[in-house]
Amino acid sequence: PNPVVGHLTIENLKKGIAADIAIYNFLGEKVYAAINSDEHVVDCRLLSPGIYWIELNNGEGIFKGKFIKR
Repeated sequence: PNPVVGHLTIENLKKGIAADIAIYNFLGEKVYAAINSDEHVVDCRLLSPGIYWIELNNGEGIFKGKFIKR
């Protein structure tokens, strides 16, 4: 759900397909990174409230999106 309170669930990723995941704060600083991850849930509890951008790269394409951490 958006806004995120605790965990961000990434949908539309194929099961068993790994992706690189990066989360950036509003200043463009990378605050989270997972390389070759097959996890579809990101723990956002340590992120400060605000607006974040997420980037997913599964080797077939790159998805960029925005979410709010409450």
